[in-house]
Amino acid sequence: MLRGRVDPSPRSRDSSPGAKSRAPRPGRGALLVRLALRRLAVAVPTLLGISLVTFGLVSLTAGDPAAGSGEEGLRSSAVTREAAENLRRTYGLDLPVFLNFHVQDRGRRVRRSLGELSRPHKAAAAERRLVAASTLALGEIVESLAVAGPERARVLRRILARILERIGEQGWQRLAAAEPQALRRWWQRRRGAFRPEALREVARRVAAGETGARVAAMRLHRRLVPALMERLLATRSAEARARLTRALARITGHVVIYDPAGTRDEQRSALGQWRDWWRAEETVHRDLSGWERFCSTFTRTRYGRWMGRLVYGDFGESLYFRRRAVDVILERLPVTFGLNLAALLLAYLLAVPLGVWSAVSRGRWLDRLVTTGLFVVYSLPTFWVALMLIIFLGGVEGPSLFPTSGLHSFRPADYPAGSALLDLLWHSLLPVLCLSYAALAVVSRYTRSGMLEVMEQDYIRTARAKGLGEGRVVWGHGLRNGVIPLVSLLGLQIPYLLSGSVIIETIFDIPGLGSLTLMAIIHRDTNVLMGIISLSALLTLGSMLLADLLMLWADPRISLERTPEVGV
Repeated sequence: MLRGRVDPSPRSRDSSPGAKSRAPRPGRGALLVRLALRRLAVAVPTLLGISLVTFGLVSLTAGDPAAGSGEEGLRSSAVTREAAENLRRTYGLDLPVFLNFHVQDRGRRVRRSLGELSRPHKAAAAERRLVAASTLALGEIVESLAVAGPERARVLRRILARILERIGEQGWQRLAAAEPQALRRWWQRRRGAFRPEALREVARRVAAGETGARVAAMRLHRRLVPALMERLLATRSAEARARLTRALARITGHVVIYDPAGTRDEQRSALGQWRDWWRAEETVHRDLSGWERFCSTFTRTRYGRWMGRLVYGDFGESLYFRRRAVDVILERLPVTFGLNLAALLLAYLLAVPLGVWSAVSRGRWLDRLVTTGLFVVYSLPTFWVALMLIIFLGGVEGPSLFPTSGLHSFRPADYPAGSALLDLLWHSLLPVLCLSYAALAVVSRYTRSGMLEVMEQDYIRTARAKGLGEGRVVWGHGLRNGVIPLVSLLGLQIPYLLSGSVIIETIFDIPGLGSLTLMAIIHRDTNVLMGIISLSALLTLGSMLLADLLMLWADPRISLERTPEVGV
């Protein structure tokens, strides 16, 4: 919050002994701009620190998001180990949280797999990886055959045969059994098709749907994936995206098809899933330079991938809802924002007059009664108050005066007076009361304390001495300065209300960010949870900045300068 100082009066400042000369104080507009820039500069490392701590806690909790069954966990119901590994790699669940000292590009991954072929307990997994790499590993396999012993050569030829069969190479059985020198000559002729410009041309043909493009794509297989992804992320044509995703699905086994006739959310989700997959698989298809490998120590981590998406305003794919996390959050944001705004307005509208009256009536038995009652109300747990309201006003043990679930009636005939707006207000009343009663107690006490201090000022006594009425003195002169502390309190109420929404929205079955937060925690939906936390942190910092700006605008005595030393 704002921590400036209040300037002394000009007379006392100039008359102080040994006072130094100062430059004229900047105008209020300049101070507002300086304060905004200062707070924005602090907001960036603050958000970074919040995301670091939160992401670490979320990632280190027990359990595995990929271990769900049915509709839980990752979107696939595949049961094979290879499919499970691919899914974990797609979502970055196989990566370290913050630092990755074992980044492997195409070359390192292939060489490691070739080395593990001689280890009995790792040979099967290494063989699967080499077959899956297909054309990415052809060069290393051919070179290894030239120096391999009989047993190793037999394994390498078996891998080579499976790769050649997969890519549709003519005479693949004869070629897999050929002598190493003949294989080398074949590879020297074949590798020319893997040049970048040749790959981009085939990707263009696939996107355009030209005849023979499918066969050409399968012959290039994994080597073509970077060119296909580059074309997919660059094109705007729905038909071209559909062709490209079908080709990628055939090559990679990551079956996510872009449907030109689908909804916009479905298309965005499909494109986002391929983007997430490529972030995980890019290094598998490329050879990294030394600098790229150093940067990958930080970027090839769960947190690095999440921050990379955040730069583009993308929180990734929801593991539970199977949609883009930002779409899920934005869909529920207006509900929580509307409830919290209504609760904040209700709390201030009731608390300010109550606090002013309590300050004017200081010492009376009624003031003591109100103070005690507010402290009791503030101490009541939110969930208990919500349950009591449901029991006694929702038809459980008392009259059914208010609905206790959702924000709308199921049938239009249930609307009061046929109005959808009245129906919304009718459903929102109990949740808003539960969100606002604690803020009402706090704001009213702050108002009372501020008014008590203001009512002892000289200008209040002067106004009374002039014969002004007590109402004008209190409401016209005292209130203007007495509510200034409430401006700084405003920045603290936003995070409090957002945290209370988790309980209230869950109890009243309201589809807002609060209930979404609990659902994301239960199902370990990291992308949705981190999106909500980041958005809440951003709203909190924004509300504190707004409170500081309003404080500086309302009280011209506040200065951003440090109190200077005064010579003696």
